[in-house]
Amino acid sequence: MDYHGPISVYDIAQKISAKIAVEHETISKKTLISDVKNIEDAEVGDITCVNNKKYVNYLSSTKASACIIDKNLVVSGQPDSTILLKVDNAYFAYSKVIPILYSEIKSLQKANISDKSRIGENVFIGINTIIEDNVKIGNNCIIDHNVVIKNNVTIDDNTKIGAGSYIAYAQIGKNTIIHPGVKIGTDGFGFATYNGIHHKILHIGSVIIGNNVEVGAGSTIDRGSTKDTIIGDYTIIDNLVQIGHNVEIGKGCIIIAQVGIAGSTKLGHYVAVGGQTGIAGHLKIADQVQIAGKSGVISDINIKGQIVGGYPSQPIRDWHKQTILLRKMLNAHK
Repeated sequence: MDYHGPISVYDIAQKISAKIAVEHETISKKTLISDVKNIEDAEVGDITCVNNKKYVNYLSSTKASACIIDKNLVVSGQPDSTILLKVDNAYFAYSKVIPILYSEIKSLQKANISDKSRIGENVFIGINTIIEDNVKIGNNCIIDHNVVIKNNVTIDDNTKIGAGSYIAYAQIGKNTIIHPGVKIGTDGFGFATYNGIHHKILHIGSVIIGNNVEVGAGSTIDRGSTKDTIIGDYTIIDNLVQIGHNVEIGKGCIIIAQVGIAGSTKLGHYVAVGGQTGIAGHLKIADQVQIAGKSGVISDINIKGQIVGGYPSQPIRDWHKQTILLRKMLNAHK
């Protein structure tokens, strides 16, 4: 991304039509914003956003210099150092802030492999593969046919990228296998609806994939919105899996085919997710949890090693009891 900051809080407020408390107007002209972060990770110099009651409590401890917030949300406390920018629709305003600080990089290279890229020793590069500026590829890698690797991607030693894959805004570790047709670093599903129009949220995060990871054919891993999407070491992802923006997957997880994990959900270490399971966004799944196939997870799973199933997901024995009871009730009415 091309960077255009820093910019003052006051100027941002003017561009997004936000209201600032009178007592903060002077300091808002001196306070500079360098980056956009989610409220949990924001530091001094960052601007963040709260458009959900679930995150209002973070305002009391955030280090962010400024926060965009729906004017109708009730705020019980906030640090004096955080300037609130009150708007009609915080998510829509947030979508307008990111392009103020960032814009997409346009590659000017015409050849298939940019002379600004760095290719290691003993690397195979297939036919019709495109490698853009500032890409770094380690030793003993295989980059198969018809692959697109965008600006600034890093691929470590002994990694294989399958035919037809697309990789952008990513760091990929050692000894990793990316099977054919995988899309890594595409934009996540982020839109702010305002006045009946869906406004796209520009994503500025990356995808960090660890060592000894395997990603199955046709899977997609979205880049983070303001933080990174992370896949831990030794994790295995099957074919046709969708991983949303800001998702964090721990070490040694197993994700079976056709699983969908919505944005900002965190999986602990050695979690196993059965095929065709859907996991809602902003959830936390404890270490070693096992989720049965075709389950629907809509709330946190906090117990280490718990086995769950069904929709909504619940302890596996409870789910089986419900299934048996339902079958008996249906048979009784035959």
